[in-house]
Amino acid sequence: MMVKRGKAFPALCAIVMGFVCTVLFAQTADGGIAAAENAAQLDAVVQGLAVQAGARLDALDPGSRVRVNDFFVSEDSLSPMGSYWKNQLLLCLAGRPNRQFILDNNTTGQAAYTLSGEILVMENMVRVYTHLGNVRESSLLSVWTTDLRQSSYLDGLISRFSSSSSSSNSGQARRDSLEEDSRDNPVEVSEGTWISRTIHSDDEDWFLFRSGAAGPYIAETSGGTDTFMELYDAGDFSRITENDDGGDDYNARIVFSAENGKSYLIKIRGYNNDDTGSYRFQVRAGE
Repeated sequence: MMVKRGKAFPALCAIVMGFVCTVLFAQTADGGIAAAENAAQLDAVVQGLAVQAGARLDALDPGSRVRVNDFFVSEDSLSPMGSYWKNQLLLCLAGRPNRQFILDNNTTGQAAYTLSGEILVMENMVRVYTHLGNVRESSLLSVWTTDLRQSSYLDGLISRFSSSSSSSNSGQARRDSLEEDSRDNPVEVSEGTWISRTIHSDDEDWFLFRSGAAGPYIAETSGGTDTFMELYDAGDFSRITENDDGGDDYNARIVFSAENGKSYLIKIRGYNNDDTGSYRFQVRAGE
């Protein structure tokens, strides 16, 4: 099994295209992305951003009014992550000693400057863009980017949820933030056809299989990744069974009896959150 690693280190700065572009990230052993596995780590990252943003705000005319606006996830509606980032940044800036700027919380007024931004979910990380803008001149003064490593904690703050109307027991389904598939948007597979996928940290892949005839079927993975598989009824999302190492080596395999024309969902993830890598998946007729 893989072991988590990485500690945070100082941030970097750069000047790009005539305006200040501050690149904020924590140097880690595996690529320079800040850890975000709990609230304390995330608070520390925002505090680092507030130090740099506060210094830039203090350079404005004394008494300048600054409003912290909402942060959106990829132009979508507000998420818990966007609300957290706005309020935590506001909290850190308000506590800045001897600050020369005024934090304007009047949403109906017109502050001279605004801090706002966007949260982008990428393949192996989350990037937060924080913009400082001059409202009167409609100009961009500074941009800070913050890179965060994917984690189940972070995914829970960012993920959008949708309720299924097909069953009162379906609850809420998490959208996969790393790939396009999800429980409500699975990848459909054909009988006897291998499909290649990749498991990322804290990732899960969803597949849909429609049986062409009643009888035994085998859902299985192949490759060097330690996979864990769950089989669901696609109609009511009830779990039928699960398997860890039923296939070759550490591969999962489920043998099940399908009804004619019935749809089934298969969820595949790493056995542990840090079990990542490529694998192949298929559903084939059993013996």
